[in-house]
This record gives sequence, structure tokens and C-alpha cells, in this order.
Amino acid sequence: MGLSLDNDGEKGRVFTRRSFVVAALQGTFLSVLGARLAWLQISQGEKYKTLSDKNRINFKMLPPSRGEIVDRYGVPLALNNENFRVIIVPEQTEDIRESLKTLKKYIDLSDRTIERVVKDAKKNASYVPIEVKDNISWEEVAKIEVNIPKLPGVSIQTGELRVYPLKEATAHLIGYVGAVTRSDIDQNKDPVLKLPGFRIGKTGIEKAKDLPLRGAPGNASVEVNVVGREVRELDATPSVEGERI
Repeated sequence: MGLSLDNDGEKGRVFTRRSFVVAALQGTFLSVLGARLAWLQISQGEKYKTLSDKNRINFKMLPPSRGEIVDRYGVPLALNNENFRVIIVPEQTEDIRESLKTLKKYIDLSDRTIERVVKDAKKNASYVPIEVKDNISWEEVAKIEVNIPKLPGVSIQTGELRVYPLKEATAHLIGYVGAVTRSDIDQNKDPVLKLPGFRIGKTGIEKAKDLPLRGAPGNASVEVNVVGREVRELDATPSVEGERI
């Protein structure tokens, strides 16, 4: 009888120890799990919130600034002035034609331009921005920005306008830049040529030294809201300005 009680007591102590070990392991596991969740939610919350919104993150190429052309005394013969252009990204609008018709209410936009943009949208990938109008006025910029919620896919982009201070006096030597053609894209296979409003050298020094003058594009990832308006820049690699010739 005494032996049986001793065995029962030993079994009870073993069971108690096992229960304690199991409970301790469970408590440790839950503590680690809780600490991990707290770290993810508090310390890394913003990072993973951004990742969860990846469907609202756009990746874009940043156009390089074209290099200046100067004479031996440093007098500029070809340089860049800042200008504004309006672009549209087809994949950010359900109906590109309707977006352009709405845009026409706020800026001067011809039916011919609308047809040209629609045609370009059909030829290119839907994520490629298309230039709608270049060198727009500050008044037009303001009208677009105020009404941007009504203009899905439309945005304002800061660009550059090539200018030649001495004009006709150096035109035969310096040449000029012009819009990129389909054959230019097919021959060069350079993605920067697909940027809206990008210009390349057509004649003179502008053409002969086009590659070094062109520079190298950068890239950026930006968070956009439901109407495609940029909220913040998440990451960026700046473009490299073209050489000074």
C-alpha cells in the first residue's frame, strides 16, 4: 500500500514538472511571438504599410539634363530653360479620351492633339507617360493642379526647353534638337528615348555629340493617391547631367 502511494506521488511530481515545462515553453513562445508582433507593428509598421500599398507605388524614370554647348571663352551657345509640360499615363485612367476631354475644359487643347495622344497610347506600353502639351503657362499649371482630382492619369512635369542665345548666327554649327521618332527608338534601343518630351540632336554639334550631351537617366519610386497624384517620394537615384561640350 505504501509503495503504491509512493508511486502515485512520484507520478504526480513528474506530471507537475512536465506541466511546468510545457507551460514555460508555451509562455516563452507566446512572449517571443508577442515581441515579434510588437516590433513589426511599432518599429516596422510604416515600412510594411508602404509595402502593402505597393499597388499605389509608381516607378518612374527621371530625365537627365542635356549638357550645355559653349565656345572656348565659356559663352553659352546652347543651354536649357525650365518649362512645364502636362503628361498622361494611360494605365492610370479608365478612359484616356475622356480624361483628355476633361483636360480640354481647363487648357487650350485641340482635337488633333487628343487624337495624337490616344494613338500614341495604343502604340506604347500602358505605363509609359505620354506628353500632351509642352511649354504650358503658369496659369495652365495652376488650373490643372486645382482640378487634378477630376483628371485621372494627368500630371504636371517639370522639363527643360533647349534654347540658343545666338540663334541664327550659330545655327549652322550648333544645329538643333528635335522630338524622338519611332526609327530613333528602334535604332537606339535606349529606354530614355521613350520619356515624354525627350529631345535628341538632329543636326550639327547637337547630333555629332548627342550621346555625351544626353547624359544618363535616374529613377524614383513615388507613392500616389487614388487619383494618381504624387503623395511622397520613397526612393530616388538622381539622373546624371550631360557633358559640357
